[in-house]
Amino acid sequence: MRTATLFLLFGFLILATDAVCFGNCCDGNPKCHAWAIWGECQISPNWMLLHCRASCGGCTSSGDLQCPFDQTVEENAGLRMTKEKVAVIIHKDGCAPSNLIKKNYCNLNKCYHQKYRSFDGMCNSLIHSDLGAAFTSFVSAQNSNYDDGKSVPPGTMKRNLPNPRAVTHHLLRSTTNATVAPNSLLMLWSQFVGDDMMMHTTADWCTCSDDSRECMNMLPARENVFRILDCILLAHQPENKGSKLIRTRRSSMRLRYTSFGFMQLWRVLQIYGSDIKTAESLRKEGKNAAFLKATMVDGRMFPPHPNGKFVVGSDRAKFAFNGLGALYTIFLRLHNRLAEDLGKINRGWDPDRLFQETRKIVGAYMQVITYREFLPALLGPDFSSLVPPYSYYTAAIPTVAIEFVGATFRLHGLIMPSYPMRDTQWRKTDDWSVLSKDGDIHVVKSGTDAIIRGLISTSNRAPQSIAYQLTDEGYGLGDIGSLNIQIGRDHGFQPYNKFRKHFGLPLLTSFNEWFDVHDNATRELVRRLYHNNPDNIDLYVGGTVEEPEPGRVVGPIFATIIGDQFTRTRNGDRFYYENPDIFTPEQVRSLKRVSLANVLCLTGENISAIVPDAFRVDDGSRAIPCEKIRSINLELWKDPLADLL
Repeated sequence: MRTATLFLLFGFLILATDAVCFGNCCDGNPKCHAWAIWGECQISPNWMLLHCRASCGGCTSSGDLQCPFDQTVEENAGLRMTKEKVAVIIHKDGCAPSNLIKKNYCNLNKCYHQKYRSFDGMCNSLIHSDLGAAFTSFVSAQNSNYDDGKSVPPGTMKRNLPNPRAVTHHLLRSTTNATVAPNSLLMLWSQFVGDDMMMHTTADWCTCSDDSRECMNMLPARENVFRILDCILLAHQPENKGSKLIRTRRSSMRLRYTSFGFMQLWRVLQIYGSDIKTAESLRKEGKNAAFLKATMVDGRMFPPHPNGKFVVGSDRAKFAFNGLGALYTIFLRLHNRLAEDLGKINRGWDPDRLFQETRKIVGAYMQVITYREFLPALLGPDFSSLVPPYSYYTAAIPTVAIEFVGATFRLHGLIMPSYPMRDTQWRKTDDWSVLSKDGDIHVVKSGTDAIIRGLISTSNRAPQSIAYQLTDEGYGLGDIGSLNIQIGRDHGFQPYNKFRKHFGLPLLTSFNEWFDVHDNATRELVRRLYHNNPDNIDLYVGGTVEEPEPGRVVGPIFATIIGDQFTRTRNGDRFYYENPDIFTPEQVRSLKRVSLANVLCLTGENISAIVPDAFRVDDGSRAIPCEKIRSINLELWKDPLADLL
């Protein structure tokens, strides 16, 4: 019988010379129908649906693509940009490339893109395929502000702006640490979210002796307080000439080609990477490919750290301070924990399906924590006026604004110079410094629990100034305050007053009537530094010194820009968890139960009780058992067909 079947099939293969078509929907190979008879549509759905859609039932009578199988692998993604390709092009040509793809690229993997987010954010919008994708230009609410109208940073030719080092030394740096209501886990989450939103390409060709236009290095001012560095290195951002206004039905933003970088659409690139090559390198292989690679130390799971630095999806891990290393670890553990539990519920899912479904849930965790816990704590009781209720529409522009990435969300003033570590009884055992060179090894040695408890017990630093350890002692890239000012000038930001006008805030016309800055000494310092001209104030400087309204952490202009960015990012994200096409209503209700406290319970090394409001200062006295912390119900992800696969 089997011989006869093989004979008949062989005869069919010889005779089958034309691909099967239904209207305009065709197989890509004349052997597709035979492969479908052998069951390859079920055995290899990703490849077959891409190349044999007609024979696998992927067409309607009108020839449109349907998705009878779950495509869990994005084919031909290697055609797109990667970090390595970008670095080579910048070094060779001195300008930023575009992430150009064919117009029909999203249709090539439409069944994948309908259900899963690409690693680089491409095809989030199936109409505007590169909106919000990695390696594409930022947007801006303003035209660029360059001395020559093209690319020379403001203050270079006109000499009307103060030295960034002078501004930092006299105005922004502080030897005291005033505090605000939320705890320091708010600071850590802001850095973690920023990691997903604001990676840029970097250039390493500048040296302290280089005074060319390609470099914007900052030498110490006369008040030489640098203790480590001879200068602060900053490469002029690679250019991609021009700009254009992009419009949709409901909004418009100016696409600025002078700026270049990654974009956030809750891809959790810190854990998964920003391109498919990086993502594959972070996953285990074979039957364990649903899980991320990890190293076990004394029974505790950490990211691999072969050279003392965590190998994760983010480049910032190379110089991130200890706290971020703790969150990298926590979300690695979260992924692997959820993947294990989902695998028990859906034993028929292959590793790719299990990985993608887990990744989607982890992204939803980040969204829920950010919009339901973090932003209300940061923006205060009128949060809903800055980030209105959710309303998804495809015309929204989710792309990161350059003023957000280059000024508003650079909340380094939140960082304390050191933090305590606390044991299971919340007793202080030690301190760790943000300047520690131990980095990720410190996280491995101490564990994540002690670091997290210490952050919860520590009030957040008020961000209206920057701890002098971050400006004078070589933290990360050097004087972080001066670097932030110079980045704004490099990107051609309009001054502080222009942004106030754009977002409907009163213009500053007199330093004596700067009602968002109550301290007279601060007003006077800004007046002297900017030569009594309010229209010259850098956006970063003006926004930093603004004092917040009660219940907020940041001042009016930063709060407004942050609210605008997170509203657009949410509304323009097809994979935002509340979009009815992504999860079922029951799954959405279950996701709304999760919290940062829930994540800490799931991933802690020895956490049996936690504070329900993880962003509230607490010494452990309000901690409740983890069993009482609401959690997700993964049974709602039970696939009735999984056991048949």
